[in-house]
Amino acid sequence: MSDTPSLSTPAERLATVFAWILAAARQGLAKNPRRLEGPALILLSTLIGHRIAQARHHLIRLAERIQAGWVYTPKPYAPRKPYARPPRTPNPITTGSHWLVRAAPGPDMGSANTMLHTLLAEPEIASLLAAAPVPAWRILRSVCWALGVRKPAVLGPSKPPKPGKPLPMPRRPLPWEIVPETPELPTYHQKPSFFRPWIGPKPKTA
Repeated sequence: MSDTPSLSTPAERLATVFAWILAAARQGLAKNPRRLEGPALILLSTLIGHRIAQARHHLIRLAERIQAGWVYTPKPYAPRKPYARPPRTPNPITTGSHWLVRAAPGPDMGSANTMLHTLLAEPEIASLLAAAPVPAWRILRSVCWALGVRKPAVLGPSKPPKPGKPLPMPRRPLPWEIVPETPELPTYHQKPSFFRPWIGPKPKTA
């Protein structure tokens, strides 16, 4: 389980690597009884197997659709309304990155981590994922988080960019705030001259 086998199609390589991840997780959980025992171990192993098998099925189906000529058209971004989440007690086993590596330690899980990182870095797989980045990352997100594999650069940012804020428009003045413009006087305008009548000298008093 150290090297990725050379298969023909990307769907076959994806199916093989995800099958090895599932086998490594089951072996690691079975060899590490200090964390879980009995029904809890069986339940966790069943849930992990279901999640990995579901991701493998959806990813192979997406790869086959892209190879058949399907073109991904992104939907316009619509911000979600905030809502209050109820308080949740974190599980120490399935909390944080690399949680599956900590819950099922062993060389097989380390090899599965390396194989998934190598598979996502292949040019053919990278171009296939880049054709539909949002659905591909929606499928791979839980598996990459469990194994501690970073998000491939071809998938872009995890969240679509938020639309920019519109520029503030100037407020239209109210009717009583509009001041009429005064016409400008021509440059050759002369000051008005006023007529002053001649009254004469004052009479002398005796």
